[in-house]
Amino acid sequence: MVPVCYAATPTRVYIPVDEKPKRGDPVRLKRLRNIRANPSTAFVVDRYDDRDWTRLGWVMIRGTAQVIHPGAEHAAAIARLRDRYEQYRNMALDDLPVISIHVDRVAEWGRIGPAPPS
Repeated sequence: MVPVCYAATPTRVYIPVDEKPKRGDPVRLKRLRNIRANPSTAFVVDRYDDRDWTRLGWVMIRGTAQVIHPGAEHAAAIARLRDRYEQYRNMALDDLPVISIHVDRVAEWGRIGPAPPS
């Protein structure tokens, strides 16, 4: 398991390989090699609250991952990621790969929508 930043559409989840420090060449990361060897994947987003367990929830997406490189889908993914994360607006992401997960199935439990006001 690797914690990641992501952006999503109804049919895709995008995970960047950003310029934060990594060991070695980012294109040779273990997670990218794993995708090339077996593209079946699961992606989980959860909500946890120590004090209020009525707010717990998760969504699990099962799908097929691929590593995408510069092109139309890559540019759209980078734009979504920059919209979602201010830190990415100044990072050099345009030449780095992006993981694209095609959503095949979705399972969910609990509260996965916006948190109710405190």
